[in-house]
Amino acid sequence: MKNILKNNGLKRLIEIATIKKKTVIAAIVLLVISASASFLPYISIYCIASEILATFSNTLVALNTEKIYKFIWLLIIGGIINILSYFAALCLLHKAAFEAIYKMKIDVLRHFTRLPLGFSIRMGSGNIRKILDEDIGNTEEFLAHQFPDLIYTIASCVITIVILVCVDWRYGAVCLATISIGIYILGLAFRTDSAKKHMQDVFKANAEMNNLAVEYVRGISVLKLFNTTLVTFEKFYDVIKRYTKSAIQYTLKLEKTLAAYTVLIHNIYLFMIPIIIFLGRSTNDYDVFVSKTVFYIVVAPAITVTMLKVVHLISKTFQIQYGIQNMDKVLQEPIIKPVSSEKDLINSYDIEFKNVTFNYDNNNKTPALDNVNFISKSNKVTAIVGASGSGKTTIAHLIPRFYDVQYGNIMIGGVDIRQIDLNKLMTLVGFVFQDDYLFKKSIRDNIGMGREGATGEEIIAAAKSAYCHEFITKLPQGYDTIIGSKNVHLSGGERQRISIARAILQDSPIIILDEATAFNDAENEYLIQKSFNKLLENKTVIMIAHRLNTVKNADQIIVMDKGKIVEVGVHNDLIENKEIYYSMWETYSQAQLWRIGGKGNE
Repeated sequence: MKNILKNNGLKRLIEIATIKKKTVIAAIVLLVISASASFLPYISIYCIASEILATFSNTLVALNTEKIYKFIWLLIIGGIINILSYFAALCLLHKAAFEAIYKMKIDVLRHFTRLPLGFSIRMGSGNIRKILDEDIGNTEEFLAHQFPDLIYTIASCVITIVILVCVDWRYGAVCLATISIGIYILGLAFRTDSAKKHMQDVFKANAEMNNLAVEYVRGISVLKLFNTTLVTFEKFYDVIKRYTKSAIQYTLKLEKTLAAYTVLIHNIYLFMIPIIIFLGRSTNDYDVFVSKTVFYIVVAPAITVTMLKVVHLISKTFQIQYGIQNMDKVLQEPIIKPVSSEKDLINSYDIEFKNVTFNYDNNNKTPALDNVNFISKSNKVTAIVGASGSGKTTIAHLIPRFYDVQYGNIMIGGVDIRQIDLNKLMTLVGFVFQDDYLFKKSIRDNIGMGREGATGEEIIAAAKSAYCHEFITKLPQGYDTIIGSKNVHLSGGERQRISIARAILQDSPIIILDEATAFNDAENEYLIQKSFNKLLENKTVIMIAHRLNTVKNADQIIVMDKGKIVEVGVHNDLIENKEIYYSMWETYSQAQLWRIGGKGNE
């Protein structure tokens, strides 16, 4: 973790690239050999040209064909070594890249398992998928493709400079000065804070646009149904405009410097004209002069190809760095602290909130929960009601440590939940959501996730208790039917009853129902309510509800408003108080009458 915080940018990329150090070092050696061999054809052409010029200038000397053939073989051998060593280096780096991203994905996923569950909820599945697939996938591309290009380019530049200086230091000095000016111009393009900011804005907007594109495609049927346009999908439209603006600003920012760099590198040989004229006037050996001049004119384009790769590599490297930063942000998230000394529950499964204050964002002055105190007794139902944003779901999420409270304590059986092993806490608390997620597995496997090692009879018994056995047996493969497979369509209520069957099988002593009765299908709601009789039997129950008719018989009703408890009691007492709960009940009752009465049937 310290290395992650200390290292960033290219240093962090190199750190990741050298996860498989021996393999990468072997690949680097091969790349240097390849880069060196790539210059043998140029040297061979130079030597062949020198031999031919020497023969033409001195008719008494015959052309040394044996020597010419040696240089031709050197050219061929250089090409073969270049290709084979580069191919071997790519194979090694691909192997290292696949092993590196495997390790990175395992590290990120392992860290995810140690983070509070609320982090995944807050971050969203789309962003998590992007980090695991796109960001880490781009890193694989860097290791397998950009990294060898980077090493090859650096080696080629160094070898080129050495050759240029060694053949004739005067020509070499001109080329070296031109290359240095080009590198300086490139630095002006990418090193400024404004350029980096524009680049970050482009990457960020591009990532956001990709995520929203998925959402747009998923909702295309609704958009078509209501004959809406792209503009109506405001978030997507806005991020497209933001990406366009960022991309244009970024392009304009680099326009002059990159144009100057490209012109300079493409025309290196033009800067040699003055030195060619100067040396041509003062030379006494025209054969050597001509051969060297031809050599530098031939080699100059090789420098151009190498130097132009640098721009692409820099841009790609910045993009990958952005992805690595996203991954490192996850790795820097504080994990749930392990329990130092676990304590046994001392008084059944009572849940107690003691002076609990919690805020999702430390910069937000208004906490989600503000000094909340209550006790939910074992074998009793505690209902929590209130307007949206009042803190109901926050209470539900804090009990199984989706998040940890900043102030106060949450106790189960007289023990602070932070002193209960997390795996044990997960077995103590069962959750039923309004829209529980079902995996693309068989119905048997989905229900069986409630308890590892459950037998087929136990799974069927749980399904019967949740009133879903009947519709399951009518499916094409019964309990072996894959959810989400072709021609398998489950209603919301049916999916929820499968989730309830899973919770029944888990048989946790504490059950949290988060808007679990929100489906308004009469038959499904009736069956769900019946399945609750088995699920909630002898349990500590926390029920989050909007439908107030489902909490009438609760042993305790807690009314939340702006993160605070404003009322506590049973239904009849709260109605008699004629405060917030009474107003909520009146509004709810009127809504029900409106549905049943004439207005609903017009």
